[in-house]
Amino acid sequence: MTKQKEITRELAVQDLKFVEKDYKLADTVIRGLLKYWPLTNCQKEVLFLGELEEVLEATQSVEFQRCMVPLFRQIARCLNSLHFQRITIPEILQDEWFKGTSHQNLSKMRM
Repeated sequence: MTKQKEITRELAVQDLKFVEKDYKLADTVIRGLLKYWPLTNCQKEVLFLGELEEVLEATQSVEFQRCMVPLFRQIARCLNSLHFQRITIPEILQDEWFKGTSHQNLSKMRM
């Protein structure tokens, strides 16, 4: 798993560089993460959550609005899971930018 963490970390750094270089890519990167979200491996899911958190920190509000519904659906799936490693989700939810942007767009997220 250590080698996998190293590779995942390198990919996360590259994703973050894309978003920092052109903020319009945030939606594409986030949707890509959601598309390939691991469904059966909780350890990989924790790695994805870490990458997602980093990308969200570099995401502009407009780009966040484009992907917030599928993003919150995935976070809801994770929160409904009983696996202990998914405790990292509350860290994302406590991020000030994330809380503020989510609150601003609450009416748009009603599913």
